[in-house]
Amino acid sequence: MAIIVVLNKENLATLHNTDTQWVALNQASIVQLSHSREDISNIVRSGHQLIITLKNGQKITLEQFFHADGSTAHSLVLPEQNGTFNVVEFDQKGKVIDYNPIQYLNQLASGQTWLNPQPSTVVAQEPMEKTAWYDKSWVKPALVVLGVEAIYLTAFDDDNSTDQVKDTTAPTAPSASIDAQGQVVTGKTEAKAKVYVQDLQGNLLGETTADASGNYSVQLKRDVTDGETVAVYAKDAAGNQSNLVAVKGEKDTIAPQAVEAQFNDAGSIVSGRAEAGTQVRLYSADGKTVLAGPVTAGSDGSFAISVNPPLTTNTAAKVISQDAAGHLSVDTIVIVGQDTLAPAQPTLEVNSVGTQIKGYAEANSSIEIQDEHGQVITSTTANAEGYFEIQLTAALTDASTAQLVVKDAAGNSSDALSLKPKLDTLAPEAAKTTINAEGTQVTGTAEPNSKIKISIISNGQESTIGSGQADSTGQFSINLTQPLINNSIANLYVIDAANNQSVASQVIGRKDTIAPSKINLNTLSVHDGVGDKTGNLSQNAQTDDARPKFEGRAEANATLTIYDQGIAVTTVKVKSDGTWSYTPDAELALGSHQFSFTQMDQSGNTSAMSDTFKLNIVPVVQPTVASLDFDTLSLDFVTQESSFFYTTTQSLVLEQPQDNSIEPILATLLGGAEALSSTSVLIEPVVLTTTFKQDDWLQAYSYI
Repeated sequence: MAIIVVLNKENLATLHNTDTQWVALNQASIVQLSHSREDISNIVRSGHQLIITLKNGQKITLEQFFHADGSTAHSLVLPEQNGTFNVVEFDQKGKVIDYNPIQYLNQLASGQTWLNPQPSTVVAQEPMEKTAWYDKSWVKPALVVLGVEAIYLTAFDDDNSTDQVKDTTAPTAPSASIDAQGQVVTGKTEAKAKVYVQDLQGNLLGETTADASGNYSVQLKRDVTDGETVAVYAKDAAGNQSNLVAVKGEKDTIAPQAVEAQFNDAGSIVSGRAEAGTQVRLYSADGKTVLAGPVTAGSDGSFAISVNPPLTTNTAAKVISQDAAGHLSVDTIVIVGQDTLAPAQPTLEVNSVGTQIKGYAEANSSIEIQDEHGQVITSTTANAEGYFEIQLTAALTDASTAQLVVKDAAGNSSDALSLKPKLDTLAPEAAKTTINAEGTQVTGTAEPNSKIKISIISNGQESTIGSGQADSTGQFSINLTQPLINNSIANLYVIDAANNQSVASQVIGRKDTIAPSKINLNTLSVHDGVGDKTGNLSQNAQTDDARPKFEGRAEANATLTIYDQGIAVTTVKVKSDGTWSYTPDAELALGSHQFSFTQMDQSGNTSAMSDTFKLNIVPVVQPTVASLDFDTLSLDFVTQESSFFYTTTQSLVLEQPQDNSIEPILATLLGGAEALSSTSVLIEPVVLTTTFKQDDWLQAYSYI
C-alpha cells in the first residue's frame, strides 16, 4: 500500500495519514506520497480525479484533485532520497509538464483557504516538533477526508457535560447508493435519523429524515456525475453523527477530447491519438457516413484505421471518437495528402538562470516562444534530427508566463508548454558501459553527476541490483549486489537531476558457469570402411575395421575427450558449427571396446560422462590354400570364436570355378548329402571360399 499524507495548504496541519489507495480532498491540500518519481509509471487526469499508476501496477486515486476546467488548488509532492521533494506541475488541462524541486514543504503553504469551506468536525492537533512526516504516531485524521479503506471521521460534541444521562451513541453508518442519473441518494439508517449528503468541498447537497423503518431518499440539489464522490452521514435526535459513507456518481457527462489524426499518403490508413478506450471512426466529410471503423484506442490513446477502398488525394474526411457513455468528441478533419497531425510537445531543458532552452521536437518544425496572449517573443527551427536551441534576451523567472509551442510545416500546433528556469523534460543519453569478467562490477560514462540504476527483470518484476552516481566528468563504477553471469542481461538507466530517465543500456554478463550437457549417443555415428560390408555400426556391433571413423555433435568450440574402457585416449576440438570427427591413428586391439565421451567448454566447465558405446574388433580372415595339386583335394578348417556365433572358413582348390551353389561343394567336402544335412545345423553361418587356377593366378569365389 501507498502511504499518503495530506496537509492543509494554509497551515500545514495534517489532515490524513494512512496506507491507502484512494483519498478524497475537501480543501486546498499538499498531498505527499511515500513513492519517489522513479517508482511511478504515469500520472494522468480523469475528470476530477488524479490517477497515479506505480511501476508495480498499483493505482492511487486522488478524488477532487481537479476542478472541471482542469485547474487545481492542490499540490502533489514526491520525496527524494536526499530529503528534498519534487512538486508535480500541471498545465491548464491537467497534464504533467514538470517536476519542480523544493527543499521544504512550507514553501508550498499558500496562506489561502479553500473556497466555501464548511468543516463539520474538529480534531485537535498534537505537537509535531522534530517528527518525521512518515511517523504516524502523531497523525490525526481531520475534516471530511474519505477513503475506500474505511477512512472515516467522527464528530465531537463540544457541549458542556451535565449531570443528566446523555445519548452518546452514534448511529451506525447508513447504507447509501446513488441512482444512474446522479440525482437521488437512497439507503437505510437509524429510524427517524436525519440524513445528510455533502460534497467534498463541504457543500450540503441534500437532507431528509429517515422513516420509522430507517429508509430514506434524498433528492440532490445538483447532479453528482463523472466519478464525483460525495459523503453521506446520519445524525440522531441527540446530535450524534455516524461515520461517513462515500458514494460515487458514475454517470459520464464529459465528451472525449478531440482526436489527433492523419492519413498516410496512400489514403489507406488513418492513425493518431484519441482518448484511451474510446471507439474511433472515420466519417465522410459531411459527418454522416461511416467510412471505416470503429477501432478502440489503446491505453496510450494510439489507434490506426484501415480504409478500403483508399481515399484519393485531397479527399477530406472526419475522425470522431465515442466513449462508453456514448459521448462524441468534436470532429477532426483529415485530408489525404496533407499533414493534419499536431506535433507532440518537445522534450527540453531550461538552464538555471532561464536564458537558454534546448531540446528535441519534430524534425524541421518551428519552435515559438510566446507570451500569455500567444504573441511570439522569439522563434527558431529544429534541425533534421529535431534538435533546437534558443537564447533568450529576457531571462525566464518563476513568475514568467512564457510558453513554448511547436508548429510543423502544415501549420499544426502542439499544446503549449509553460516555461520556467530549471524546467527539464529532456532525458539523458544512454550510458556507455563495460562489465568485468566476473560480472560483478559495471563501469562507464554518462551525464555528469547523474544517478545510475542497474536492474534486472525477475518473475515479471524489475529488481535493482546496483546503483550509484557519475562524477563531475561522467565516470562511474558500480558493484553489483548479484553477479551477471551466463549471458544474463541487466538494464542500466541514467537519471538526471530532474529525474528524467534515459533509455536502457544493456549490460550482459558473459562469464560462463554452466557445464555443457553430456554427449548424446543419438548424435554419434561410427563408420566401418573395411571389407565387403561397410556402413554405420550399431551398439554392440562386430567389425573387422580396426580404425573406424567416429563422428558426432557437441557444444561449439568445446574440447571433446574420448575414453576407451574409462581411460582417456585422445581429445578432439569441436568445430564452430558443433560437429566433430575422429579416426584412430593406430589400429584398435582385437576384442571388446567401450567408448565414452565428455566435453569441456571454453570457460573450463566439463560435462558429465556420456553413456557407453560398445564395439567388438575382429580380424580380417584371408583364404588359405592347402595344396595346388589338382588331382587331390585337401581341406583346412579355420574357426574364429566370437561372442555371438562360430564362423567356419573352409578353403578348397578346384580345377574350375563352380556355379553359385554351395551344396555340391559342401557335399564334396563333407562326404555327401547325408553329411551335409547333419553338418549344416552346426555351422551357422558357413563361409566357403573356393580357389581355382586360371591363367597362372589363383581366383577366389566365396559362397555363404
